[in-house]
Amino acid sequence: MIFIKIPGRIPSKRNSRSVLNGRLVTNKKYLDWCKVNSYLVAGMKRIEKAEGVRLVFTFPDKRQTDLTNKAESVMDLLVSQRILSDDSWQKTGTIILESAGVDKYNPGVEIYIKESQDDEEYPF
Repeated sequence: MIFIKIPGRIPSKRNSRSVLNGRLVTNKKYLDWCKVNSYLVAGMKRIEKAEGVRLVFTFPDKRQTDLTNKAESVMDLLVSQRILSDDSWQKTGTIILESAGVDKYNPGVEIYIKESQDDEEYPF
């Protein structure tokens, strides 16, 4: 099993876009988040095909939040940093999204990636 903890508020990629010269572009907030957190995951083992991915989000406040948008941001980061070869269902297996509630001092996302069926430590 691979475990990764990314601290802080996770931006929603889908809601972080702006129009520039008539083109839809990802805004600086999301791009900065990717740049900062790419260092946390740099050099980690690449997984060609996972048995499952579990994302456990902890939020800094009670602001209404869409888990699937947050998950898209995290999964795209994992693919861009080549930890996952792709985020299609054929490559990720089961994907579980979970909220751990509010912790204003320790928000973020815990990422668990199950590599094979023999991995008994995978927390389902």
